[in-house]
Amino acid sequence: MVIPAFNEERLIGDCLQSLARQDFTGGHEVIVVDNNCTDDTAEIARLYGAIVVREETPGVCAARHRGTLTARGQIVVSSDADTVFGAGWLSRIAQTFRQLRSRGRIAFDRCNPTLTSARRLTQGLAYNVVVSFLFYYVLAVTLNHATGRAVIGTAPAFRNDRSRPVSRRYRLSGLGWLTVAAAATALTARLMDN
Repeated sequence: MVIPAFNEERLIGDCLQSLARQDFTGGHEVIVVDNNCTDDTAEIARLYGAIVVREETPGVCAARHRGTLTARGQIVVSSDADTVFGAGWLSRIAQTFRQLRSRGRIAFDRCNPTLTSARRLTQGLAYNVVVSFLFYYVLAVTLNHATGRAVIGTAPAFRNDRSRPVSRRYRLSGLGWLTVAAAATALTARLMDN
């Protein structure tokens, strides 16, 4: 489990407590990547028994990469320091990997929810409506399904399973939703400018 962190002292304790309460019985490690923290994030992580490594290059991508390179397991799971997990989270991931191993590429499991803090709401409601909902959920998922491939990378990841071809009707309905999402995005941007 890789957790990139930048000044997360207020939130990382809850994250690490939820990982300590996992019902997963297999071996796992928790790696917290200190991405130039100026607070007590690293010390708190050590208190919870996490492996702490430092990444000097700013940014979540560099931090996730450092944690992945440090990890020793066959499966590396990454999440944010402000996320809290249900007790069966790791078990469901392991079960999904076992079930899907012979069926091809593994994609995001929609039935494995996590509870994320409302940190993004500090950017404002309009930002969250446009960026989080309209772009990442409506536009990305619709466009990916309408085209039959990953055009915009997002979760849930698009799974291209050739055994279930995308029907023409489904693609047309996806394009309809894409048009609605584009119009709503344009309208929201116009409202934000006023």
